[in-house]
Amino acid sequence: MYSWLSPFMYPAYERFTGRRFWSLTQQLLSLQWRSREELQARAEARLQLLLRHAYEHVPYYRQLFQHLGLVPDDVRSFGQFSALPITSKRELRAHFPTQVVADNLPSRRRRLAKTSGSSGVPLEFFTDVGARDIRAASLDFFRTLVGISAADSQIAITSPREHPRGNPLQEPLRRLVTGSSSRYLSVLDVTVASFCAALAGVSSYYLHGYPSYIARLARELERQGLRLRRFPKVVLTDSETLTPPEAQQITRLFRCPVAVHYESHEFQSMALSCPDNPRILHVNSESILLEIVTEDGQPAPVGERGHVIITDLHNYVMPFIRYDIGDTAIVGEPCPCGRGLPILEGLEGRSTEQLRTPQGAIITAAILGELVFKRQNFLAHVAEYQAVHTTPDTVVLKIVPMDGFTHDTEAALHTAVKRLLGPEMQVALDLVSQIPREANGKRLIIKSQIATDSP
Repeated sequence: MYSWLSPFMYPAYERFTGRRFWSLTQQLLSLQWRSREELQARAEARLQLLLRHAYEHVPYYRQLFQHLGLVPDDVRSFGQFSALPITSKRELRAHFPTQVVADNLPSRRRRLAKTSGSSGVPLEFFTDVGARDIRAASLDFFRTLVGISAADSQIAITSPREHPRGNPLQEPLRRLVTGSSSRYLSVLDVTVASFCAALAGVSSYYLHGYPSYIARLARELERQGLRLRRFPKVVLTDSETLTPPEAQQITRLFRCPVAVHYESHEFQSMALSCPDNPRILHVNSESILLEIVTEDGQPAPVGERGHVIITDLHNYVMPFIRYDIGDTAIVGEPCPCGRGLPILEGLEGRSTEQLRTPQGAIITAAILGELVFKRQNFLAHVAEYQAVHTTPDTVVLKIVPMDGFTHDTEAALHTAVKRLLGPEMQVALDLVSQIPREANGKRLIIKSQIATDSP
């Protein structure tokens, strides 16, 4: 019913509210089939506008340009873009907010946000309220690609949360208009029973969340010999790397496709698995510029693994330009599906690191960051951290403290970690000046020094 109503309902909503997310979604659905050259030209035009704005109104980037003896007009194409330095979370933290926030936009355009710190360096930043429609359209575009409609409910298995922030009327209105709903289950206590209870009254739905927890749910369903009455249309995973065994378990037990949705706290809806070739991810070039670079910051050749560098083409409040997000990936060949969107393969983040508590709970880097460093608000006092699992019942949390880290902060942090890991896990804090990298150059957020079985 809702598909034939959409061409009438959404335009009326846009005229009434001034929002444009539906129109932008239709534009994205059309643009995906344009040539790679046309999509690149569109992104380069947006990049030029962003660079001029950052040069004129953001002190941090103006100083970078001046240090290199450049002006924005010197960077007219992606080929010239690598002349600009890569920006890290550490640098943005050091200059936030005075040097990295635009001086010509009103404060009402800013919305304060923070990362969970799963990369080891938590960050406070501003999103641009003026870009909310393109963000919503990007998510809707990706959902449409994998067959999700407005009439499909969402069951999310993700980090513990309160009711999503926003208009309290949004969920009741969604239920009234589309008949769908969103239901959230905590990764820390999701069970087969709670999942089945969430399905009550749901006719058509998709499953969304951390792949490791969804795979564990699938294995538990199989172990108990249970068969769902209603299977999801698709499983949409994010926040962690989806491993091949997990993909097989999810597909087999939930009897539906599984897709990878690449996003972060800083950038929503960056890339999504191709509906026709699941090993390939299509990058949303209308929203972001995604580069894969070698250790020296140069573009990585096709087929070679490198660092993922992101430029947000729509955040004018606090621009992210050549930002190292902390992941690695491979530049892919053009997709046989015919879409002109850029290609990403072999995406690998750090969120697969995990430890098992004596009670059997699985804690990932994403959960540790979300529940301890983001929600407990230690961002202002901790530069970096690493949880080292030294024995089955002992974790040493290495902390690189910042100014203002006191004995009280240390005690509160210890309590928060202890509460997360449970009474049988011994927790020790170790204040250090730096956290060493592994041989491959990465810093593990959860590092195991014991032999453990796979969950």
